[in-house]
Amino acid sequence: MTIKQFEKAIKSLNGYAFPVKGKVIKAYTEKNSFYCDCVKMNLDDSESNLIIPKVKVPKIWGKLTPGDLVNISFYEGNIHFPFVSSVEGIDMSPAGLYDLIKKLIDILIALKTVGSPPQHTVSPDDIVKLTELKTVDLEKLFK
Repeated sequence: MTIKQFEKAIKSLNGYAFPVKGKVIKAYTEKNSFYCDCVKMNLDDSESNLIIPKVKVPKIWGKLTPGDLVNISFYEGNIHFPFVSSVEGIDMSPAGLYDLIKKLIDILIALKTVGSPPQHTVSPDDIVKLTELKTVDLEKLFK
């Protein structure tokens, strides 16, 4: 690598946003997607004055709660496109996963096959159970 190529590579890093640690201050949904506003954490775990708004939260993490610690990355290094790359302190114990999977299986078993040809139907009660499971138990599991 020549000096010119090295200088060009260094200049291309100018403005590149590296991952940062953040603390959720507000969590919300918008257009069927999860978002949160975060305050950037310093390396000594103190809060900085920088607020990173509208950080996209992948659906696997669900809706976060204020106080959750997250790692924030940026698509293509662009600070205008933040997303949560991981959540710290998630309890993924085998017992918690077992309970969650058991509840999902119980609800899926409740599906009925009726008519000819067979059709799968879900009762309103099943939908309520799935909704409650998503909003209550999944959040507990991912804390």
